[in-house]
Amino acid sequence: MDMDHLLADPSAARRVLASSGVPATTRPPSRGRLVLRWLALGTTHTLAFCLGAGLTLAWANNLFDFGVAPATAEEEVTAPAQVSSVDYALQLIRTAEERFAAIQDYECIFLRDEFIDGKMNQNHLYIKVRHEPFSVLMEWLGPAMKRGRKVAWVDGKNDGKMLVKQLITLRMDPQESIKKKESRHTIQETGIKNLITRYRTAWEREALLNLTTISVDDREVRVSVGQREYAHNCVCVTARHPAETRGQFNYYYIKLYFDKGTGLPMKTEVFDWPSPTHPDGQLIERYTYLDLKTNVGLSDSDFSF
Repeated sequence: MDMDHLLADPSAARRVLASSGVPATTRPPSRGRLVLRWLALGTTHTLAFCLGAGLTLAWANNLFDFGVAPATAEEEVTAPAQVSSVDYALQLIRTAEERFAAIQDYECIFLRDEFIDGKMNQNHLYIKVRHEPFSVLMEWLGPAMKRGRKVAWVDGKNDGKMLVKQLITLRMDPQESIKKKESRHTIQETGIKNLITRYRTAWEREALLNLTTISVDDREVRVSVGQREYAHNCVCVTARHPAETRGQFNYYYIKLYFDKGTGLPMKTEVFDWPSPTHPDGQLIERYTYLDLKTNVGLSDSDFSF
């Protein structure tokens, strides 16, 4: 029975209300009162539907986690640390740079762990990177509240904005990721090539200053993400600065892990300067690249949505 008929025939409205459990009054309800009752009834059903849908979605996210549980990592030192030199670190990073020069694009799993506002924020992403023009696509696999979010950046496109999609698509300045404390870096700094360039530039400077202590050891790194496990045999370079040189360098010390098979960095850890609570420095950045697939033929369509 439609709304016009109910409004025109109050007795019919009373019969409908009586059958729905709403007591009828002895006087026919006014037009305004009848509309309010129907609105209230419709709102109740809508709220019930939304609540049910929300609970169903939450249940589905927990039941079908798709292997995006927080990552766990284990390391085993397979050869003891030896004191080395910045020149040796430079040799490793320049070799990696030469090998990476043949890579036009790649996709991989990216674990981004960053200490922001007193808390370690763990992000599990699937990323695509193309070098010419520089393009990045990030898709969040975890944590659950960010799952499905996509962010894209293409150099020279979208008026210099990054596209951010989660339900709706927004255009945002790349600096917003830092301003909103989503990350310690912008999307323009993403990727292995930027990582290589950053360390190569730093170590070239540090070789001249002669203040950096380098140690090298061999490690087996095992990372579990959900049901998948990744294992890498690595050369780990630790570059440490004297505590009294704070202000000359960005960080107290770093660890950079070179995969022995590819010669490429697969993990880095960055430590802040000593404090009373962290005398050996607080871990503030840990970036891990897993399941790397190179030269996969990415196109413009991979960086748009």
